[in-house]
Amino acid sequence: MNNYYLSPFFSVKNVFNKCYLEHKFTKKIIVIPNELSKLFSEPYNKLFGLEREIIYTIPNELLEVLIEENIILKRGTTYKDISSFFVRPQVTYLGLPFMNIDKVFDKIALFGVPYKLGNDSESNLNKNNTIARKYGNKYNLNIHSYNYSAEIKKKTLQNDYRNVCDIGDVFINPREFSDLSFKKISNFSKKIVNQDNKFIAIGGDHSITYPLFNGVKRKFNDLVCIHIDAHNDLFLSSECFFYDLVPSHSSVIAKLLLEENEVHSLGLRDYVNIDSLHLTKIPNYFFHFSNSNEAFLNQVSEIITKINKKKVYITLDMDVLDPKFYSSVTDPLPNGISPNVLMKGLQTIFSELEVIGLDIVEANLKSDNVLDTHFFLDLLIQIIDFFYEK
Repeated sequence: MNNYYLSPFFSVKNVFNKCYLEHKFTKKIIVIPNELSKLFSEPYNKLFGLEREIIYTIPNELLEVLIEENIILKRGTTYKDISSFFVRPQVTYLGLPFMNIDKVFDKIALFGVPYKLGNDSESNLNKNNTIARKYGNKYNLNIHSYNYSAEIKKKTLQNDYRNVCDIGDVFINPREFSDLSFKKISNFSKKIVNQDNKFIAIGGDHSITYPLFNGVKRKFNDLVCIHIDAHNDLFLSSECFFYDLVPSHSSVIAKLLLEENEVHSLGLRDYVNIDSLHLTKIPNYFFHFSNSNEAFLNQVSEIITKINKKKVYITLDMDVLDPKFYSSVTDPLPNGISPNVLMKGLQTIFSELEVIGLDIVEANLKSDNVLDTHFFLDLLIQIIDFFYEK
C-alpha cells in the first residue's frame, strides 16, 4: 500500500552535478542526493506515490525535511495543507525586496490577491499584479527612481522604504472552491497582522475584502471597515437567506453588515439592486452618497469623528474615481471624484485613525493602457507614504 504521496508543486532539477527539488511557484529549493533524482522524477511515483519500503531508503534527516516542507505527503494530507503559500513574483512591486511571509515582522507588506468571484471572465482582475509589477520594472518605476527624482526636485523624502517589502501573490487555483480560497486569504491576513505588520493587498475584485477583513478582525475585535466605492456592494436577492449569501464582488458589504460589522461607505453613486435597500437601515451601517469632490472630503471628516479610536481597515474600489481620470475598471460610473481628492481623503484618514490594512480592488489594468498603470503605481507609493507619515 502506498502510504506517502509526492507534492504536485515540486520538480527535480539537475545543475552542475547537483540535484535539488524546486517549488513551481515559490521557487524554494531543497537539495537532495543525486541518487534520489530518479525517485522523485519517476512518473509512476508521481502518480501513485511511494511505497513504505522506498521511504526507508531516504536518510532520516532528509526525510524529516521533505515531510516538513510538504514535498513528501503523509496519507490524509489535504489540498489546503499544500496549497497555502505565496507565489514568488518574477519582479517585485516598485523594486522592493522580496521577503518570505515567515520572516516579515513590523513592516509594511505588499501582496497580491489575484481572485475574482462573479466578475466577467474576460476582465484582467486576476492579472493586475503581474501587469503592474512588469510595467514598473520595464519603465524603471521603482522606489529608488522616486527617491532620486525627489532629491533632484529638492523635495523632502517621506521615508527610505527599508521597512517595506513585497511578499508575492496568494496562490489561487481557479478550480478550487471559494470557501477554500477565502480561508487561505483570511489566514494570511491574520498571520501578517499577528507579526505586527501593516499591509496593502492588491486585488482581484471586491470579494477579497471579506476574507482579508475577517482575518484582521481575528486579532482586532473592534475593527471598523471604511469602504470607498462608487457602488454600495449590498447585492442581496429577495430569495436569499443570510447563510446563502456569497460575498462576491457585488455583495461583500452586505455580508460584512449581516455579520454585524461596522461599515462606513463613502463616495457612493449607485445601488447594486433594489432588494438591498433595507440593509441601509442597519444601525452599524453609515453610508454617504457623493456628487462632488467637496462632498467626499466632508464625508471623510464626518466618519473620522464617528470612528474615533477604533482600528480601521480600508477597502478602496478604483471606480470611485471619475472615468475621465481613471478608466481601467469593470463598472465605470460618471461624476466620480478626482485623484487629488482621493489622495487628500486617504491622507486625512491615515493621519487621524489607526489603519491596520488596506486593499485596492477592481483595477482592471491592461498592458496597453500605460497611463492608468502608471497612476496605479503612483497610488501605491502615496499609500506607503501615508503609512509612514502616521
